[in-house]
Amino acid sequence: MLNTRFRAKSSTPTTSSPSDLTTAAPSTRTGSSFAKRPTMFAAATLAVLIGVTGIAGAAPAQAAPATAASSAVQTAVATALETVVVPPGGQKTISLGSLPANATAVTLKLQGAGAWQNTDVLASVGPNGAQKKVFTATKDAKPSATVTLPLQSGHNGKLTLTSSQASIKMTSTVTNIAVPAAKPAAAASSSGSLETVVVPSGGQKTIPLGNVPAGATSVKFTLAAAGAWQDTVVKASVGPNGAQKTVFTAKKDAKPSASVTLPLQSGHNGKLTLTSSQASVQLKTTGVSFGTSAAAPAPAPAPAPAPVPAPKPTTAPAATGTPGKGNTGVPSGTSLKVHNGDLNITAAGTVIDGLDIRGLVKISAPNVTIKNSVIRGRALTGVAPLINNLGGQPGLKITDTELFPSTPSPYAMGIYGYNFSATRVNIHGVIDSIHLTGGNVSIDKSWLHDNLHYSSDPNHGGKPSHDDSIQIQKGSNISVTNNNISGAFNSGIQITQDTGKVSNFTFTGNYANGGGCTVNIAEKSYGPVQGVKIADNTFGRDTKVNNCAVIAKSSTKIDLARNFYVPDRTAVTVHKG
Repeated sequence: MLNTRFRAKSSTPTTSSPSDLTTAAPSTRTGSSFAKRPTMFAAATLAVLIGVTGIAGAAPAQAAPATAASSAVQTAVATALETVVVPPGGQKTISLGSLPANATAVTLKLQGAGAWQNTDVLASVGPNGAQKKVFTATKDAKPSATVTLPLQSGHNGKLTLTSSQASIKMTSTVTNIAVPAAKPAAAASSSGSLETVVVPSGGQKTIPLGNVPAGATSVKFTLAAAGAWQDTVVKASVGPNGAQKTVFTAKKDAKPSASVTLPLQSGHNGKLTLTSSQASVQLKTTGVSFGTSAAAPAPAPAPAPAPVPAPKPTTAPAATGTPGKGNTGVPSGTSLKVHNGDLNITAAGTVIDGLDIRGLVKISAPNVTIKNSVIRGRALTGVAPLINNLGGQPGLKITDTELFPSTPSPYAMGIYGYNFSATRVNIHGVIDSIHLTGGNVSIDKSWLHDNLHYSSDPNHGGKPSHDDSIQIQKGSNISVTNNNISGAFNSGIQITQDTGKVSNFTFTGNYANGGGCTVNIAEKSYGPVQGVKIADNTFGRDTKVNNCAVIAKSSTKIDLARNFYVPDRTAVTVHKG
């Protein structure tokens, strides 16, 4: 049955015992301030640490003026990129920042640390860039090297790092950017090529059209596709209110192309949006040109009929409030005080406010509040959650807090237990983001993303990790509302009924994507799950089972209403497990 194909862990894991237990009192806020809500991103497999600074585009080039024999001008910079942990046999892709449009090469200083065995590190830029070996990192060494990578036409401005045998922490700094030597000014061309992008299955990519001439009323271009793994419909539109136009159906492994003309409505944002219905596909846009309506340039033209305003969209509201790095985790301007070691909260009503906790938190008293804080955990030797409420202490509130393990591990979990609320919480870089062993739980306006996943997980006998965004073993009165959930390999929401019945489960107003099936409801020996409501959600299509937003046995009755796949608003149906 499909349910058991993606089943989650069995019984509740035994958690590691805290090594340094203290009782927390409300903290004072000292330390450095966050400029924005900080997000310590984890990619689909491992946690990362962000430390980005912008390229000083206004600084003059450091090289001497180009001569006729010069092929490029080297612009010296010192731009720190995202520090990432590359998984064994995997890769991490990070932005190179703001590159000049005519840049031809980028030089980086790359440093590695923490490899647990020898591993080859390679680097490339863009989806088609050739990989270049940087170094072989030996166990526990800290190698560094400088590498220059070409920027091919159509590159996406992103650096991809791969590691052959072991996870490794990589720090990258841009040191030079090569641009062509200056040439005499030439007349601007009316046509050009745009960024080549890979559109995800059921998703979209938006790219700027460049300099749109004043008075332009249409744009014409040629769109070419490649690499679709199954048949997919490609559509294009311009601006937030532009009507979608079907360009072609890209057949599996085919390379179709077509000429497209799209109107530029009043108020357009100069951006082209490309969508793909069923499969990821690479799309290349070339031959861009703009058309204008014939109009006399007289200062007082004859009156024209009043323009008909563009119809307002009838689709879902703009996702400005979608939980993400700007509205989850620690709020802007919060000062954090570092606490080294575990916390065991034993005083009722304790408020943890403004702490950067380099350890685990155990809840041993009722009515505890954790807010405006970061919980990073520590090195682990057994399964342990960053916040442990397995005792079910009532009244636990977790708000405006970020959870991610500073030391990636197959033992690292997010929140375990029951009797709590989690609001505007950012959880990433763990196996299970939230693992419920009971009920009375509310998860609202939170961002659960980028789970850890190991192809060989010691908790599963060397088999792949069973990472879930939310796993529910038992419990009643569980509400999951208005969240952004993605990045789990096994399931976004996994109801297992491993240890008891689950009832009165509400899942509304969320965006959810990924997993074998995104919402997986298993009955097991406890029978149908009662009181399930799944309504007003949007789902992505990045599931291992095609178009599988929800899977359940027909004996579990679901109140299913107004759930859609994005971006095409196809209604969601329940797969029968």
